[in-house]
Amino acid sequence: TIKIWNVRTFRCEVSLSGHTDSVEAIRWGGVGLLYSASRDRTIKVWGVEGEGNQVGKLVRTLSGHGHRINALALSCEHVCRTGPFDHRPRTFASPEEAQAAAQERYDTMGGGQSAEVERLVSGSDDYTLILWTPSESKQPVARLTGHQQAVNDIAFSPD
Repeated sequence: TIKIWNVRTFRCEVSLSGHTDSVEAIRWGGVGLLYSASRDRTIKVWGVEGEGNQVGKLVRTLSGHGHRINALALSCEHVCRTGPFDHRPRTFASPEEAQAAAQERYDTMGGGQSAEVERLVSGSDDYTLILWTPSESKQPVARLTGHQQAVNDIAFSPD
């Protein structure tokens, strides 16, 4: 079970159940989706924005690995983490201005409506990586082979 907590109120907002084995990796996407990878060889795509029963709804299950999934990475992860800040020293007049700058960076770098769709890559004990577009399809885009051992960590380049 995955629990999403509100750190201000110290309350559990929602519990996500669906995996049949332990969860090994979680990534919070930029398009209102949460991705969870498990030893059950699946990735669950959860809706985490919206009203009522839209929050915590299982959107789709991604299958394709032959062994447990150890790692996930998102194409927009760097921008989601850094918000409006990049390598240039910048200050913002208001939180709204900073939020607009962060949204512009996200849209440009690979997650918003004007950019490419958010991409996810998963790494497994089956020595493979699988590239997905989980907001659009449950079918893999590509299977990347050639590793000689389990894949335990992956990342997209920020550029």
